[in-house]
This record gives sequence, C-alpha cells and structure tokens, in this order.
Amino acid sequence: MKDLVAKMAYKMKETPGDIEIYEDMFQLCRAEEEMHEIYCHKVNEWLRDRLVERINYGVESERFYELWRRSLLFDAPYKLDPYLLYLEINRPPEARFYQPRRKVLKQIVDSVQMLIDDQLDELFLSLPPRVGNTSLI
Repeated sequence: MKDLVAKMAYKMKETPGDIEIYEDMFQLCRAEEEMHEIYCHKVNEWLRDRLVERINYGVESERFYELWRRSLLFDAPYKLDPYLLYLEINRPPEARFYQPRRKVLKQIVDSVQMLIDDQLDELFLSLPPRVGNTSLI
C-alpha cells in the first residue's frame, strides 16, 4: 500500500489539477482502513492538506471541496480536529465557533487528542478569559 500511495503522491505533483488522483487515493484509504487504520488516516490527513491547496488555487474548487468534506467525515470518528471542522460545515459563518478560532484552539485540540489517544495521562489547561476553552471542553 505504501508504494501505491507514493506513486499516487508523485502523480499528484506531476498533475496537481487532476481530481481523479485525489479521489483514487481517498478511495484507497477507505478500502484499506480495516487492515491499515493508522496509516490510512495519516494519508487522509496528508491528502486533506493537498485538497486545501487545490481549493485555494480555485480551479475546480467545488469538486475538491466536496472531496475535502468527505475526507473530514472519514477522519471525524477518530480525530477531534476534523470532527469539529465537519460539525460546523453547514453553519453560517457568523454562527461558527471552532473554525474562526482554530488558529488559537488547535493547540488545545491537539493536546486533548493526545489525551484521547492515551499519549498523555493528564492534561492541565490554563488559558486567559474569553478564549473559548470552556465551550470547547
């Protein structure tokens, strides 16, 4: 599987606008998740970063955006950050909590994820008022 992912990543660099390669990599991750769960979700996270680059580029951004949404949904049961992003996708921008504050809250979310993944035994947070820590946790 790693060889196939590497070949697909190389093909993406050669033809970055070809949505089919991105779609194929996502489908590969979905198909192989049962046997290679951790690796598939790491590849999906990497793929999601490439999708954001393509969305920001602006060509065929609707198709790349739809794949980005599905990528978030694929990771949402396992990772807190994609879950929080996916949760707010259909909310109006003024009603969103996490996405506008993501730059600040991402460190907290990553720390909570480490706690969930049993990489930490305890987590202590000390934040200034009005950051949104009580809304998040």
